[in-house]
Amino acid sequence: MARKPFGGMMIKPDANLAKIIGSSSVPPSGMTKKLWGYIKSHKLMRK
Repeated sequence: MARKPFGGMMIKPDANLAKIIGSSSVPPSGMTKKLWGYIKSHKLMRK
């Protein structure tokens, strides 16, 4: 039987985080990908 990543843990974003990653529950890895996408698309990263 395959194990779920992070023990099947899902993150339910609050209202502030939902503005960035959406309101649906996501696994930690999905949240990280969405946060980096937001950072890159809004050019918030300094070189």
